[in-house]
Amino acid sequence: WEGDTLIVETIGLNGQTVLDRDGMPHSTALRITEKLRLIDGGRRLEDLVLIDDPETFTASWTARVVFERKPEVRLKEYNCVLKYEEF
Repeated sequence: WEGDTLIVETIGLNGQTVLDRDGMPHSTALRITEKLRLIDGGRRLEDLVLIDDPETFTASWTARVVFERKPEVRLKEYNCVLKYEEF
């Protein structure tokens, strides 16, 4: 944690990891750092994503995803077991 922000670092990914539906390439050096925090008075969740893979990309890059809070929606359990070839 950094203040009100949860920091999640993901490493040790292999060639089966899917970054997007187009099959964006990456190496085993891929490191993903996410910074998650509530914004707008807790009505939305912001996820700032840093992608760092010096073996594949010439520079790190970021993405920002914002999720709306919908208390009336109940999520069902989901187990993602798709292989890269299925995309």
